[in-house]
Amino acid sequence: MTDSQLLAEFARSRSESAFAEIVRRHGRMVLGVCLRVTGRRELAEEAAQAAFMVLARKAGKPAWKSDVGAWLHRVARDLARSSVRAEGRRVAREREVAAMQGKPASPEDTDRRAELLGLIDAEVVRLPARLREVVVGLYLEGSTQAELASRMGVPEGTVASRSRTALERLRRLLSRRGLVLGSAALSSQLAAAGAAAVDLPASFASLPALAAAFAGGGSAAQAAAATGAAGSKGGAWSLAEGAMDMMYWTKVKIATAVLCVAAAVGVGTPFAYRALAAGTGGNGNRTAKTDTALGRLAASLKPGEMKKLNTIGLNRNLCKSWYDWDTIENGVRKYGAQHMFSIMGGGWANDAKWDPQTEQVFFLAGGHYAAFKFVTYSAKTNKWTLEPVPPWLDPRSKSQDCGRWPKSKAGNKVWPRGHTYDCNAIYPGKRRYALTLWGKLRLYDVDKKKWLKCIPGFNTNSKGPCEGFPELGGFVAFSRSGKLIVYDPDKGSKRELGGVPYGIHGVMEYNPVHKVLIVGGGDSGKDGTRGLALVDAKGRIKRLKPLPVRVNCTPTSKLMCDPVSGEYIFQEVHQRNMKRKQKVYALHPILNEWKEMKRRFPTGVAVAVDTYGVIVILTDGMVYVYKHKSPWPDAVPGKGEAK
Repeated sequence: MTDSQLLAEFARSRSESAFAEIVRRHGRMVLGVCLRVTGRRELAEEAAQAAFMVLARKAGKPAWKSDVGAWLHRVARDLARSSVRAEGRRVAREREVAAMQGKPASPEDTDRRAELLGLIDAEVVRLPARLREVVVGLYLEGSTQAELASRMGVPEGTVASRSRTALERLRRLLSRRGLVLGSAALSSQLAAAGAAAVDLPASFASLPALAAAFAGGGSAAQAAAATGAAGSKGGAWSLAEGAMDMMYWTKVKIATAVLCVAAAVGVGTPFAYRALAAGTGGNGNRTAKTDTALGRLAASLKPGEMKKLNTIGLNRNLCKSWYDWDTIENGVRKYGAQHMFSIMGGGWANDAKWDPQTEQVFFLAGGHYAAFKFVTYSAKTNKWTLEPVPPWLDPRSKSQDCGRWPKSKAGNKVWPRGHTYDCNAIYPGKRRYALTLWGKLRLYDVDKKKWLKCIPGFNTNSKGPCEGFPELGGFVAFSRSGKLIVYDPDKGSKRELGGVPYGIHGVMEYNPVHKVLIVGGGDSGKDGTRGLALVDAKGRIKRLKPLPVRVNCTPTSKLMCDPVSGEYIFQEVHQRNMKRKQKVYALHPILNEWKEMKRRFPTGVAVAVDTYGVIVILTDGMVYVYKHKSPWPDAVPGKGEAK
């Protein structure tokens, strides 16, 4: 019987023998991919069981053909990643598969092999279903062409042709990640991934009964009483329920978006209902969230478009670097603010930070004897808020907190000289927003809405930026000696990474798609600093091709990271007496290639919003939303793209 026939039999009669055959055919592959993602046997077994339980609940859908293995590979990988995230750890690619098979391997070799197989798994998921089905069947499950052709109901020649196409597509995708493999080498690595699949544990013997209980809509307690299955008491049941909830709400959001579009244009209703039945937005891509003003505008943009977003509260008083209490009394400036400029258009910071959990933008800027301001934007309310000035930035405060305030000739405290210098940073996993200012790393608790005490004994370069880097476990900044360092706010520890090319007013930006960080640029030298470096997830530093234009941290210049493609966008700094238009370039950090863009961006502060797959630019009283169009047509899809 084919997989689809076995699923139909299970859906009709809850036949445990039919489901057991499905587990026998695909179980080793499913457990193998979960092991490669989690690196822990117990987490992998829970995720693998959960994948089969979700399949049991989905068994009655009419669309099953011969793609069950490919579907299980994708769902198992997603569940394994969810399992790791639920425990608050990053996805680690150290593997114990070789040890479980009794094969000697050095830890370094095992790490490299696991990292390679993890990359291949990620790209297999992104293949079209007809190609993914062949790769999973031939390589990850070890079927022969004849066996797979029989299951798929197609000639062997079709399987062979799709296999060649899939391998070539995989080679191109992997090359975008900096991994260049020939066809033979890629086939060998895929075969190794299939061979690394371990035997199913004894706990899987009760999986058909557990799946039948889950498919019937019972509770975990009922399943445990009826089957005695350990999985019904542990994480597998919770993972499976979470996956079903996610699938349901995804369809609800997609349905809402499609019907809104159909209602807006007044046509296309049959198309909309076909899209709802398929669970997609019509073109097979995931549909962006549309329950906020920002989400609706982002969903309406075409690649390469930029439009204005109307928000509440972004006005002159919010943007100008002064306060009502920062006034002149009896002809004497009370707090010594020498001038007023815009924190978004005239300061020395050109990036803000986005917290995906609260859907907020955080931004602090100011300086050079002018007031600092801390502002936030909530996508849920579409409102801007002027937050209380931090105590260590308030000249009225008695708190010195790692420093002393200068005084004017009249004896009043004055706003200190100095800027934020591209120092806004965020680490969503640790719920910390941060910036480096006056040689100190300042931390803000996002959930408690509270600035934390200054970190004693931890000094940074006063003119260097900082960025959160989850894969390195902390915030990356510059030491007093000009070396890159990583600070872990939980452990209170730091470690040095090394030196990089960097000038005053330089830039730094984390890349959540490729898990790297780039740093460089600045104004040192007659023509500026053109050096640029990349830091990877293991803390290794690599020199990139030099900047084609001068880039710094002022709002006229830009360094932005597209949250979908992972490409960087650089806008040249506007210089006095410049007789030509500013140039804009895109950088693919893995290929180390530059391409000039025709698009130019307004003066202001940029923030990458991965929740909606766009870049938001904040100017004086206006907000613009930009959806990037990649100059590399075959670039690896990132977050928000169809897999």
